[in-house]
Amino acid sequence: MNRAINVLKNRIGSLNECIKDSQKVVDEPEMLCDYEFAMNDIANYELEILELQKAIQILLTVK
Repeated sequence: MNRAINVLKNRIGSLNECIKDSQKVVDEPEMLCDYEFAMNDIANYELEILELQKAIQILLTVK
């Protein structure tokens, strides 16, 4: 169980790094589509993080 939780936490960490990378594109986009795609990516990453946090909470309550 702890291993599954650690894997989920690692994924959250990598998603946070992806958010930082996308945020750099949002801050200095070369084209308008870069901005739009980066904003969409950030929204998707945030939704996945929420799902992973919910999964962690479920795993913690099953113990």
